[in-house]
Amino acid sequence: MDQRGGRGVIIITTFCSSFIALSWLGAGSAQAATEVELLRRALSMPTLQAELAAVEARGEAQGSGPALLANPELTARHEQEGGGASTTDALGGALSFDLGLSTLAERQAADLRGRAAPSRSRAAVLDAICTVRGAALDQWQSQEQLRALEEALARLERLERDMGRLAEAGESSGYDRDRVALARLTLAVERDRMRVEAAHAAAALAGWTGEPVPQLSLAPSSGAAGRGEPASDPTLAALRLERDAAQRSLAASRRSTLPDLVIEGGARWDTPANGGAGNPGFELGGALELPLFDWNRAGRSDAQASLREAEAALLRREAELRARVEAARLSVEQLGAAPTGLDAEAVWTGAVARYVQGEASIDELLEAAQDVAEASAAMAVGEALRRRAALDLSCALGSFPEPEIHSLYEELAR
Repeated sequence: MDQRGGRGVIIITTFCSSFIALSWLGAGSAQAATEVELLRRALSMPTLQAELAAVEARGEAQGSGPALLANPELTARHEQEGGGASTTDALGGALSFDLGLSTLAERQAADLRGRAAPSRSRAAVLDAICTVRGAALDQWQSQEQLRALEEALARLERLERDMGRLAEAGESSGYDRDRVALARLTLAVERDRMRVEAAHAAAALAGWTGEPVPQLSLAPSSGAAGRGEPASDPTLAALRLERDAAQRSLAASRRSTLPDLVIEGGARWDTPANGGAGNPGFELGGALELPLFDWNRAGRSDAQASLREAEAALLRREAELRARVEAARLSVEQLGAAPTGLDAEAVWTGAVARYVQGEASIDELLEAAQDVAEASAAMAVGEALRRRAALDLSCALGSFPEPEIHSLYEELAR
């Protein structure tokens, strides 16, 4: 029998038995966590709950406007003539009225800011979901790339052992065995680098979920494009309301230049000089502010600047959303459907068979091993690219094509 043919029987038999053992071990692994489970876990973490509560509290604070009327003043007065001949005692109060109704305009502005608060909370939930899903995708990609490299390394390790036994029996060249060992060492370094990258990605996801996620299962990829338009973005809705609120605040600052009217009144008792009973009566007065020096120039300038900033933030957000949506949609269209899956084991088995039959050299066999490893890792990268483009589009539109995830978003964004 040809020596190379006998060597091929040993290699292929060892490879098949090892592959069956690895498949059996993989079947007993723990069930992978789904994206919905990850999102629920992350959004229930104290850190994220505190951030969402802070956004809600800030919205409530911005929605609290000034009182329509100023607090009344209670006044008391005692007058006495020289020598104590007669005295006057008075007890009353004062109330200020804003003739320009600037307080009413400020209350309207605060009401608009309060109406923007739910959109801000919704935007915070959307940002958290997108961030966690992005971290989950990073971990999935690194794990898949690591798995591809570990499988490729396992093939070379088995090949090295088989060729070592054949070399000891004098049925194979030690040079071929050493070339496989060199390739195995190089791939081991690449595997170690990917292990570090996978550990970093896992740590980033664990920072959101509170604990490591050994295995995860991404939501089924949907071929449907994201629904909605950029106008439905919650941040955009909040910025529009805040722009309208800034307009009302500017109107309030202009109205504040009108004078305030103060009305005073109360009861009084006049005691005559002869010490008789006091005579009850009342007094009424008023005061009108004269805006001769302060026309609220600083307040109007500040309100004008706030309005310009609100308009600029709104225009910037609209431009960014249009660009994000167009780029994401273009990426989704250009990437298209994922290519047909690679049967790495079949390719590798065929390459080994060609080498055993003398149809390929050791260099060609090692090139095939490298090509299979790179292609397997590239399949994970390609899938991640498509999922990331779809995720970017969903996050820009604030709508997810995956029913379970979109339902969770609507549930948490209420």
